[in-house]
Amino acid sequence: MRGRIYFRHEIDRNPEVSEAGTINACVTMVTMDEPVRTFPITWLADYVMEDEGFSSREDINDLLMKEGFPLEPDLFMLTEIARKGIIEVTSSRDYSPEYALFLNLTFRDGISLDEIVEDDDTNIYIPYYCIPFRPASELAVRSLTKNIYYKTSSIVGDKCIICLEEFKEGARIVTLPCGHEFDDKCIVDWFATSHFCPLCRFEFPT
Repeated sequence: MRGRIYFRHEIDRNPEVSEAGTINACVTMVTMDEPVRTFPITWLADYVMEDEGFSSREDINDLLMKEGFPLEPDLFMLTEIARKGIIEVTSSRDYSPEYALFLNLTFRDGISLDEIVEDDDTNIYIPYYCIPFRPASELAVRSLTKNIYYKTSSIVGDKCIICLEEFKEGARIVTLPCGHEFDDKCIVDWFATSHFCPLCRFEFPT
C-alpha cells in the first residue's frame, strides 16, 4: 500500500469551557478496498505534553487498531509522521495547554481525491464533530496568486508541506500573502476547512 497522510490543525485560543485544555482529533482512513472510516479521539493536553504521555507512535497505532484500521507497514510509517506533527504543534509558541487544539488526520492509499468523488458507490460521511474548522472565504480563495513552478537547480526541489511531495515542473502552485507556497489543489482543499496558512498561521477572511 502506498500511503499518504494529510495533517491539518487549528488552535482555538478562546475555547468553550468544555473544550479548554483538550486535543480533539478526527482520524479518517481512506482505501480502495474498504469503506471510509472516521472516528474522533480526545486527549487531555497535559497528557499529550508529558514526556511519557505521547512518546511513541504506538500510542496512535493502538488507537487505530482498536478501531479496526489495517495497520500495514506503510501506515506504521505514517503514524510516526502524525506523532511528530502533533508534538511539533503542541511545542510551538502558538500553542498553550489551556487552548483547544483541533486536528484532522487523514490516512489514505495511492488513490486520488478525484477518484473518490467520482465514485458514486463511495459514500464519505464525516460527522459534524470532526469538522470544527472555519473555512476561508470563497473570495479569498479565488484571489490567491497562482504561478507555474519551474525548478531552478538539479538538487532536491521544493515541496508542498501539505502533501509532502515535491513540486512538479510546470505544475501550478499558489503563493500566499505571507510568502509560503503550496500545490494549488492542496491549498484549496486546505482552505475548505481552515482559514490559516499551514506554516505560519497567517489568517485569511472567513
